[in-house]
Amino acid sequence: MDFYSQIQQALQSLKLALAVPSPIYEGASDMTRSQLVQEVEITDQGRTFKSAFYVEHGMIHANLAGKMVTLPCPNDDAAGVVRALLTEQVLSQSISRKDDAF
Repeated sequence: MDFYSQIQQALQSLKLALAVPSPIYEGASDMTRSQLVQEVEITDQGRTFKSAFYVEHGMIHANLAGKMVTLPCPNDDAAGVVRALLTEQVLSQSISRKDDAF
């Protein structure tokens, strides 16, 4: 699956995920949805990759491959941003592994 197809799939998954209310937010009376730790996952060649993140004061704090990445949240789509970063990271690792094989 090429990069464009993965991004399209991630966006479609995001649309589906946003359409279904998550039970994790039930009972979170004094916390807003954006303050809770969330997780996104992608699958590449049968392997699943995950990233946990949270949004605080308009900034996304994401754990990507054990490194904490902080960046501004441009809109209410923090999960989409983290999913795109995770996809980019997985694809770049896949390309570098192919380059090392030559």
